[in-house]
Amino acid sequence: MKKNFMEDPRILELIAKYESFGVDHTHETADKAAVDLINEIALIHYGMESSPDKEKQHFLSWLKKKMGNLDTNNPRSNDSEKAIRRLGQAKYGEASRYLEDLLSLRKEDFSEVQRIKASGKRPLNSLDKRILEILSIQPDISEKDLVKKLKSEIGQGVIEDCDEDSFSVLDKNKKNESISVSLGGIKNRLSRLKKQLKK
Repeated sequence: MKKNFMEDPRILELIAKYESFGVDHTHETADKAAVDLINEIALIHYGMESSPDKEKQHFLSWLKKKMGNLDTNNPRSNDSEKAIRRLGQAKYGEASRYLEDLLSLRKEDFSEVQRIKASGKRPLNSLDKRILEILSIQPDISEKDLVKKLKSEIGQGVIEDCDEDSFSVLDKNKKNESISVSLGGIKNRLSRLKKQLKK
């Protein structure tokens, strides 16, 4: 098994074949082709392409289950994991449709970012707005107390979850998409918003 599967010419050939799959296919056939590609790559990568069919099927069943339950708890991987889970759960058509919608949304977001940059204004996300609400009542709140208060509000509409590194925030500016906000950046965020209130 190669450490880097992208060095295997057989896998590169499979990927090139998939890339030339074309655009005149339904979401369902595109997803099935993606699953076939993943299966073939996995068999090569794990050195099982020459194994008996029974062993292959057992391995692919295990792989499908792993895909269907994929969850790394990494906010940066949320979108790709959602698509992979749909493939693992045989929800053919949903994965490629989800990615298509996601790309469309990202395009809209990029256009909005460009518009904001041109205007010179920085939009407030849901967390900023909640902190401003807290500051209107407790203008001298410390970073430590703010973090404690925000943690107490998990599940109440803005803060979805929190781990040792970040908050998971439901951002209404991005159509209720979850964003990750570093706990290490709360101090600067609080300082910026306090200055904004004084203007």
